[in-house]
Amino acid sequence: LFLILIIRILKKNGKCGIILPDGFMSGEKVKAKIKKYLLNECNLHTIIRLQPFVFYPYTNIPTNILFFDKTAPTKEIWYYEQPYPTDYKYTKTQFIKEEEFKQTLEWFKNKKKTKNSWKVNIEEIKNRNYDLDFKNPDSQNNDKELEESNNAIDELIKNFEEANVLLNELKNDLK
Repeated sequence: LFLILIIRILKKNGKCGIILPDGFMSGEKVKAKIKKYLLNECNLHTIIRLQPFVFYPYTNIPTNILFFDKTAPTKEIWYYEQPYPTDYKYTKTQFIKEEEFKQTLEWFKNKKKTKNSWKVNIEEIKNRNYDLDFKNPDSQNNDKELEESNNAIDELIKNFEEANVLLNELKNDLK
């Protein structure tokens, strides 16, 4: 609802940058309606996908910076995946550093396709019911994420099977 308020009070030709949790990017029903409203009322031209733990210790939820202006409806969205630092990890005492954004700012000025950026047409977004959670098509992390997801699913199946055995034992004991 806060995003709807921002869109409504944003003046014609006004600009906005907002950080939102990754959960906003996907979702149906109300979330899809809010994204549809945003894309119809504003030009959501850029989404910068930040890495998890950027706001650690407060949250490890991945976040995104959305840049939009109230000039015209959205026709396409540029995505940029903020590179994760290779020399350290985010901790309670090691936060995201300003110099990590130098590469991002350079890209933002020119917006060209790179290994960290890609463009999505509004038709693709509409076809996905306004789901904005597009992964980097050139990312090598996609295979890793798929493998981790499959491992997590296998672990869940194992846990459910064990829980089912325990529930049946409890059921028999109660008889």
